[in-house]
Amino acid sequence: MVHACALLSGGTVSCWGDNSFGQLGGDHRGVGASVLVPGVSGATAIAAGQGHSCALLKGGSVACWGNNIYGQLGDGTNNDSTVPVKVIGVKDATGISVGGLRSCALLASRAVTCWGGGGPDLPSQLPRAIPEFSGATALAVGGAFTKMGNVDFACAVLSDNSVTCTLQTGISAEATALDVSSSLVTDVCAVLRGGRISCYSRDSHSAIAGVFDIAGASAVGVGGSHACALLNDGSIKCWGDNTYGQLGDDTRNSSDTPLPVSGLSGATAVDLGLQHSCALLQDGTVSCWGDNADGQLGF
Repeated sequence: MVHACALLSGGTVSCWGDNSFGQLGGDHRGVGASVLVPGVSGATAIAAGQGHSCALLKGGSVACWGNNIYGQLGDGTNNDSTVPVKVIGVKDATGISVGGLRSCALLASRAVTCWGGGGPDLPSQLPRAIPEFSGATALAVGGAFTKMGNVDFACAVLSDNSVTCTLQTGISAEATALDVSSSLVTDVCAVLRGGRISCYSRDSHSAIAGVFDIAGASAVGVGGSHACALLNDGSIKCWGDNTYGQLGDDTRNSSDTPLPVSGLSGATAVDLGLQHSCALLQDGTVSCWGDNADGQLGF
């Protein structure tokens, strides 16, 4: 993911960064500064994938825009769209998550429905239920369209706080939140009860994998090869690859232990892209750090 989006007061959405597929909305111009997505109002949540974006709207419907090669916009076609299109048949969503090839919605019934996907399990242009995710309380989608092939997976926290994924992971302890990567590797991180972080990676050399005793962690974000934890005091700690400064510690040194993001306080949310990181702050502003080759830091 080399673009990012923010939910604004009033329910509008602003996006910035790479716009190769129209994932910023409106046209195909690549921009650094944020631009308002046309046609979106009443949004209550947003999600940015590798080449597309989606917004959860008041009333539980979902609208998506950008890359649609695998039907990840959910409008029954494979046509890219620079303007938001409604996902067919989704009317009672309470949460959304998108990856590279797939989009999913958590419904009021705690069922999960997904659309798109390059894998054989769900090559669908329209939403279809994921039976193994019944009773979900949290949802995360990953996957990317790459030169090495299609990577497509999703994970959910169930009502008993267990984690289940469309791939095998080593995370089975009680979880309260989770995130997965949209990159060449498959990384999954979950916040466990008590504030610890447990991460699994299919890359045996990954610096993300392991169990980290981070006191007071409330949320986690996973990037291409790095991860960040949001703490209850509004600080953020990151670990993994730091080639582009995506750990935010004022160095380019990678770390297999969590490091505090320098000069950042009052964070209320964290979200990661391929090689950059962003935090929503208490005053409603967004702070980003790391790679800015496509304007994904917003300037």
